[in-house]
Amino acid sequence: MKKMNMKNEMIPLTVANTLDQSQKQRVEVPRNASLKQAIEDLKLAPKGQFDIYDATGSVISNSNAAAHRDSTIYVGVAKVAGGAGIEFDDDWDDGIDIDDIPMMSCLTFVTLDLVRHKVVPQPGETLLEAAKSHLLLPKDGTPMKICDDEHMDVSKDRAKDMIGRTFSLVRNNFPGGAGGLPRQRLVELKVEYPSLRPVRIHTNATHTDMISLQFPSNGKTSNGFWQIAIHCPNASSGLPHTYVMNTEKITSRPSVSIYNGSVPSISYGTGGSSTIPGTNKPSHWVCHGNILPHLDNLGNDPIRRIGAYINHIQNLLNA
Repeated sequence: MKKMNMKNEMIPLTVANTLDQSQKQRVEVPRNASLKQAIEDLKLAPKGQFDIYDATGSVISNSNAAAHRDSTIYVGVAKVAGGAGIEFDDDWDDGIDIDDIPMMSCLTFVTLDLVRHKVVPQPGETLLEAAKSHLLLPKDGTPMKICDDEHMDVSKDRAKDMIGRTFSLVRNNFPGGAGGLPRQRLVELKVEYPSLRPVRIHTNATHTDMISLQFPSNGKTSNGFWQIAIHCPNASSGLPHTYVMNTEKITSRPSVSIYNGSVPSISYGTGGSSTIPGTNKPSHWVCHGNILPHLDNLGNDPIRRIGAYINHIQNLLNA
């Protein structure tokens, strides 16, 4: 087995400014570098004397980067020995104690779109409740869980006990695939649609609830293809929904309606989402009409049903 060169390993960190929390930057630094030296090498140091602080307000300027992997470090005015600690600008109340500074009471959530969010949890909140109260869960109701850096589910852990740490929001794939498409049978669909792929955040070891694919657009898009995602969490008996992913490429308006960031209140819109399922990004929902009775006539084979549905969507977009 090849041995890792630990000496050259880079450590990911988030650098924040004690005077302005909006100034944050994701960086990688050598594991054996001191934090202060790393900040100077990256040219992120402020003018004059400065120190590096952790989430509790302790000075960690001379600490090795390896001890702070995936942490947020705070660059600020140097702490004077025996003095009053960090001095903040006029936006801070006079006499605030460093332990009470709001920015030192936060944790970080990484959402499905890989955006990092600093949140200050309320007393008694679990991590999942904190994510929900800060509106970080997908708007379409996709079930989520909170995982730590070892991929353990910590959704029910008390958020206040996790200050300073970083967690990921992960789609909660239920055992058995929850009725999606069997991954081992996707090859049957790839015969007609070679570009078909399962969408990672909607996929577990055996099933996927969402697929992406592309097919020729008959000149209706500048890149020559329709690129779509199909959400089908109940592929054996439910109604799938299609979202166009490259609407910015449309050059010739299709005959079918595509709804931007909304789904009409009609029977065959039930289960559709105004955001791309699993994210907070606005969706472009394809109005597929009353297709469910036709799918039901095909029986409960999920591959047969989705194959027919894809063909239907292809005809609608290229009509």
